[in-house]
Amino acid sequence: MIRNILASLGFWQGAMVLAMPLVAWVSGAPGWAVGVIALLSFAVVLMSILYQVAVRRSVRKTLQAFKDFTGQDLRCRGIGLRYYLLCMRRAIKEMGGLLKEARRAESEALKSIYSTGYGVLFVDSGARIILANERARELIGAEEGRRLWEVPGAAKGLVESAERAFGSGRKAGAEFLAVFPERRWLRADIVPWPRERFLIILEDITPLKDTEGIKSRLVSSASHELRTPLTVIRGYLEMASDPGISEEAKANALETALRHTKRLSQLVEDILTLSRMESVPPKVEPVDPRKLLSEAQELFRPRAKEKGLELRVSLENLPSEVRLDPGMIETALYNLLDNAVKFTQKGFVELRAWAEGEWLYISVSDTGPGIPPDDLPRIFERFYKGRLTSQAEIPGTGLGLSIAKWAVSAHGGEILAESKVGEGTRFTIKLPLV
Repeated sequence: MIRNILASLGFWQGAMVLAMPLVAWVSGAPGWAVGVIALLSFAVVLMSILYQVAVRRSVRKTLQAFKDFTGQDLRCRGIGLRYYLLCMRRAIKEMGGLLKEARRAESEALKSIYSTGYGVLFVDSGARIILANERARELIGAEEGRRLWEVPGAAKGLVESAERAFGSGRKAGAEFLAVFPERRWLRADIVPWPRERFLIILEDITPLKDTEGIKSRLVSSASHELRTPLTVIRGYLEMASDPGISEEAKANALETALRHTKRLSQLVEDILTLSRMESVPPKVEPVDPRKLLSEAQELFRPRAKEKGLELRVSLENLPSEVRLDPGMIETALYNLLDNAVKFTQKGFVELRAWAEGEWLYISVSDTGPGIPPDDLPRIFERFYKGRLTSQAEIPGTGLGLSIAKWAVSAHGGEILAESKVGEGTRFTIKLPLV
């Protein structure tokens, strides 16, 4: 006990406190003075003991909390206040290092989130924006310091979902249409964050919504396009089965039904081709562009000759090898050549290919009737048939150019159209060489 007392006071200070009454008695001080000094010494020792007990208890609680938080067990070696304080200092230093590491990890996590293509917002429980990355500013015009409902692009769906998350403290999500700074569909995930904050992640799902709309329109258009030839076929077959009609009328009815059956078969084949292209990525392989174009030339030369058209071919500065999906590009090229030969009544069809910089260009030109300016922006839409096509009653499914555009786009390229009514049309395929 005396050792603990001396250690808690410091050895020399403890020795002096305990020796003071003895020194006073030896020096001949009055008895009452010796008693007062002894009482004061006792009080000092008692306060020291109580202080040591309190410090020891506090240190033990701190070390237990440290162990619970970190899993480490710090043991204090030695006796007395000095050792306890050294132990506390060590624990505080360890905690500081862990806290610094946690903040660094949080900072790295935030940087990773901020650098993605998602809009990221941190808001407090009052919906005030604490942090907003550049993508969030682009998507909804978010600004730090403003409340969520004050943001121009924050639609009702986002605000209601955020309020639901704030009230429940649980994750919430929403899809909503933002009209600022431009019209687009967004998806928001709202996640609780430490210190009564919430993380809002915004994703632009406009392409997904557009795809859903395209699929819906495709189903609707396909149903309509399929219904027409089926109705015609049924009508002519019923006519042919009538025992009261002549053999000549029956033959004409069967011939018409067969013609519409071929149209129906081509329509189904085009729909399946487009569906396959959308679901399967290009299977690129080394291809000799001269061979691919020569095969296309040989395939369409008889048809052009039959109509009295000249099929011109010009191949300039082509590489010996390009990487592409031959099936997809052949389909796109054949659709362009098929249209050129089909719509051109006199003159020529020209197939031209050349390399320039990092791009391969393939153009198909004709001297056909051309495409009116009003129709030109819509010619790549599915099932769309221009005014001149409809008036001329030229057979077709309205999917050929859509298929061509999809095949080229899947390779990272583009397809361009130029036309003048009465002079002809030129389609140009642009494909990357690398």
